[in-house]
Amino acid sequence: MHPADFEGLQVDVRGVLQRPTRGRLFASMTPSPDATTPLVDGDVLPVAGGLEVVHTPGHTPGSICLYARRDRLLFVGDVLQRRRNGEVIFASSLYSDDVAASRASVHRLATLDVEMIVFSHYSPVRAGGSEILAELVRRGGKGARPGRVEEH
Repeated sequence: MHPADFEGLQVDVRGVLQRPTRGRLFASMTPSPDATTPLVDGDVLPVAGGLEVVHTPGHTPGSICLYARRDRLLFVGDVLQRRRNGEVIFASSLYSDDVAASRASVHRLATLDVEMIVFSHYSPVRAGGSEILAELVRRGGKGARPGRVEEH
């Protein structure tokens, strides 16, 4: 867990009322884990040929993605969503702690060499991940569809 999210779990109802955000409200209802191992930007987990931690604040202050460079695989968690029609979009502002930071994080992801994108709650994009991320950023969040990415 990124330290920024662990700190966020320490908020109580009084803290939410002092500085209300959706993220702080959800954090106040989430039980704190007994122990965490801090994961920060650039750490590499020794699985799947090395999963690089990419700090992507926005959904929560400590949101992270995991990038398997060898396999060109990106686990985006809740940083992105995928609609039923296959379109990849920015995370819902309803569940984002900081929308501007979330969009900036996606710009960073678009610099990675990605084939497959895996989401928390949606089916994966199996091919063309880099192109989809680039198109999403280029279109300013209006979405990008696998296999329908415009050339530029």
